[in-house]
Amino acid sequence: MEPSNARLSSQRPVSGAHPRRGAGRKLLCLLTTLHPERALSDVLVQHLTREIPDMEFTLATDGEPDVVWVCGYEPGAEGLVADLRGRQPDAFLVVTGRGEIESWEEAVLAAGADFCCGWPVPVEELSEILHAPLRRGLE
Repeated sequence: MEPSNARLSSQRPVSGAHPRRGAGRKLLCLLTTLHPERALSDVLVQHLTREIPDMEFTLATDGEPDVVWVCGYEPGAEGLVADLRGRQPDAFLVVTGRGEIESWEEAVLAAGADFCCGWPVPVEELSEILHAPLRRGLE
């Protein structure tokens, strides 16, 4: 189920086998936040690991994640989205942010996001969103 304020990009077709996903491995999600508080990001990773145990969350940018999640998007930060798309061209790129999604969704999708929605999102819906690569045939 997608949140009612969600927007899915139709620009990037996704098909075929995911090159990094091995049998039995959890999806790896790179969490990117716009706030400078590393401690808050660490706590969020710990919380998400408990709430969505079949995914691995990381703040480390040196791997090859299956999902990249920009949490806390603010209008005008589409350069970050474009940079992440350039560095992780095969990842499913999710952007969540506060405020009126209509004011920033077009810029975020044009910058390379695959999915965007408002924040907050219930954990169950967030899990569904972050697992989209599996539903889209990227096992």
